[in-house]
Amino acid sequence: EPPYPGCESRKYPIDIFVGHWTGGEANQKSADVDFPRVYTNLRNRHDKDGFPMPLSVDFIINSAGEILQCADPNETVCYHAGKVNVRAIGVEIVNPGNGQEVAARPRENIVTKVRGKELKQCLYYPAQLDAYLFLCEHVSKTYGIPKVIPPNELMAKPYVKEFRGFVEHYQVASTKVDGGNQLNTHLLANGWAMDGEEPKPKPKKSAPR
Repeated sequence: EPPYPGCESRKYPIDIFVGHWTGGEANQKSADVDFPRVYTNLRNRHDKDGFPMPLSVDFIINSAGEILQCADPNETVCYHAGKVNVRAIGVEIVNPGNGQEVAARPRENIVTKVRGKELKQCLYYPAQLDAYLFLCEHVSKTYGIPKVIPPNELMAKPYVKEFRGFVEHYQVASTKVDGGNQLNTHLLANGWAMDGEEPKPKPKKSAPR
């Protein structure tokens, strides 16, 4: 919380939620190292010229799908997504993303389209996607944020200003590719809607035999 330089006091209502991947993870099986590692990396960030540029985030999801709350969104604006920060909540999910997976934590690799271009990346673990959905449901209910996502593209500035819903970082930052369009795909598969469209029904689970 303020006066930590990587955040500021909240002044505006919350109406957007931003999903990120960390872009790296520890080469250790235990998920216990994830929270302090992500927190430390955010605090120790520097800009391209080497000047301190500490960041922060409201929530972290570790490799086991556990959620850590790092800030009170009602009081604190965390720095994680540029100009939308003042109206946003963000989560960092531990995942190498389009980087190299580590030996201690094997992950499947997939190719998805991000802003129309194919991107090879590491899959989130199922427990992480479940935790992300749970957190999004909680945030939507708590802050009245609509359960909608924007199209798979970089959002134009006028659209960003009017949009209320859930985005991945690459949709609001032209230099980013996280979270790889996996998070939006998971929300859509669970009954959330593309902005301007009707939500698709959740797939029914087969009855046990």
